[in-house]
Amino acid sequence: MRGLAPVWVRMTAVPPKFDVVPVTTADRWLVRDTQAIIGACVDAGAGLGWLTPPPYDEIEAIVHSCAEGRAMGETSMVVAILDSAQVGVGWWRRYERQSHRRNAELDKLAVDPGHHGLGIGRQIAEVLIEDARRADIDLLTLDVRSDTAHAQQLYAALGFEVYGVLRDAAVFPYGRFDKVMMVKDLRAEAR
Repeated sequence: MRGLAPVWVRMTAVPPKFDVVPVTTADRWLVRDTQAIIGACVDAGAGLGWLTPPPYDEIEAIVHSCAEGRAMGETSMVVAILDSAQVGVGWWRRYERQSHRRNAELDKLAVDPGHHGLGIGRQIAEVLIEDARRADIDLLTLDVRSDTAHAQQLYAALGFEVYGVLRDAAVFPYGRFDKVMMVKDLRAEAR
């Protein structure tokens, strides 16, 4: 054995395999799981726009709207599936004003708090961005609460840039936060 140096192998955990799939129909299980994920995120303090977990009928209306609008390029909603369970959701919607129809807002992106750090949010965002390209969206906008540095870093890594800040715009029982507005110019990537 003389002359053989020890070999050190760095063991790393293999990230779990998950799929990101488009939502084309709204069934009660999808609505229920989406409500549960958003509710868990809101309970954990996520800046998703709700102060308390949203009611079932509100999420049902969103899921139906996104599923129906997908075929027309008006919306895109995707879910992340891990071991046959939904662990994440995200969607964008085209702006309603005629003069703004070439643009869309990445409205929500939520990953079950027990599955953070696995790259699920990034994958959801990447699929939504690609869907926006296929729908001929020029500008994809979003906003994040100023205390969510991880979200801002994720979106910056995906090519979003800050275009404005509304001071103290998000009001929660535990404080006020700036609304950081970001944009990704999909036209620039097509050139």
